[in-house]
Amino acid sequence: MSQTKNHRLEVLSQHILGAECSGKASCKVGVKDDNDAVIVCAYRTALCKNKKGSFKDTLPEDMLAGLFKGIVAKTGVDPSLIEDAQIGNVLQPGAGAVTARLGQLMGGCPANTSV
Repeated sequence: MSQTKNHRLEVLSQHILGAECSGKASCKVGVKDDNDAVIVCAYRTALCKNKKGSFKDTLPEDMLAGLFKGIVAKTGVDPSLIEDAQIGNVLQPGAGAVTARLGQLMGGCPANTSV
């Protein structure tokens, strides 16, 4: 059964990655490669009611800065090794790209880290 699942994952990965990965060891499921993405952690900021509660006057970038600092402290990851950060948001104009970038820089990530 495990082989069937791995085979299915390999077939799906070829659909996503394309023909250039066919037969390459680095494209196989379960084979480590230097170009693999590594998810170190997933956290979120605290919740409150929209425009009410204890965070109503807190800027989103201040919340994100604390989040980035907390992630680095908790995981022990060197911020210079972070190549990309994925940020989701609600109710931010322009999908919150500027806010996310400000929070990332204020949180200690280097300028060459994408968000």
